[in-house]
Amino acid sequence: HGYFYQHNYQLPLCFLWEGFQHGMMSALSSFRSLLPCARLASSFRLPSSTGFFARTPDISSFWRSTSFSRGLATALPFRQFNLPPSSSDLPGDAMRTSRRSFSTRNIRGRLFYKRRPKMVPSWKFNLRSKWLEGAGNRKGVCTKVFVCAPRKPNSGLRKVCYVRLSNGRVVKAYIPGIGHNLQVHSVVMIQGGRKSDIIGCNYVCMRGHYDLLPVKNRKSHRSKYGITRPQTEPKRKRFQSLTTQVDRRLHFYRTGEEVGQDEPVKPAIPYVVRNNPPVTYRHSKPKKKSK
Repeated sequence: HGYFYQHNYQLPLCFLWEGFQHGMMSALSSFRSLLPCARLASSFRLPSSTGFFARTPDISSFWRSTSFSRGLATALPFRQFNLPPSSSDLPGDAMRTSRRSFSTRNIRGRLFYKRRPKMVPSWKFNLRSKWLEGAGNRKGVCTKVFVCAPRKPNSGLRKVCYVRLSNGRVVKAYIPGIGHNLQVHSVVMIQGGRKSDIIGCNYVCMRGHYDLLPVKNRKSHRSKYGITRPQTEPKRKRFQSLTTQVDRRLHFYRTGEEVGQDEPVKPAIPYVVRNNPPVTYRHSKPKKKSK
């Protein structure tokens, strides 16, 4: 009993299990004739070789699994026979050694290393232009100017540059327009704007700011390429209005005044020709009123 209690009820390896089994069965058969009452003798049965002993060498579970132990419990107290205690009677260290020494938790699934997020953040800023840090545009210095091929199906060479911004971030920016004068250490102004056919390019250099010059000979979309309005004379100022004989006759019918051939005729409606008309006209048709 002391050996079993000390070594967690495991039999020593030096014993031969078959010899121990036959010796135990012979001892139990001789002990059956010495039982104090007929009730214990009738309730006690020898275990078969194919029964419990063939499955496990645990002696304490054998004593508690047979009907012999139930008969002893009714006749005599438990402590007289010095039986091995159950797992509930063991101290803390002995019970701890009977448990698993490893965890059965699945650590290969999704919910171990990467848990489900408790809250999915909704950002209040544009993730593509986040290194502007809330500003509409930022000043920067070019660290590298080069060309790269666009994504499929586009082809050609896109002019791009790496720019170190005033906040210390280095970003990849696209140089718009035909031709540019940027080189290393050139100062540029950067604004947000993705170039979809260039990998990792979410910023655009602003033409006409700092060292980056405007595009030459650009007529349309001038504000995107830093071009001011050209100083040209409007067409209506280059033409001279003529007074015909029909205008002089209509003026005579209206006012009764005769106008000479070289004299200008006053218009019927006094108006001034301007670049911007004083009245804005609606080009859309007026809505029909429902009756």
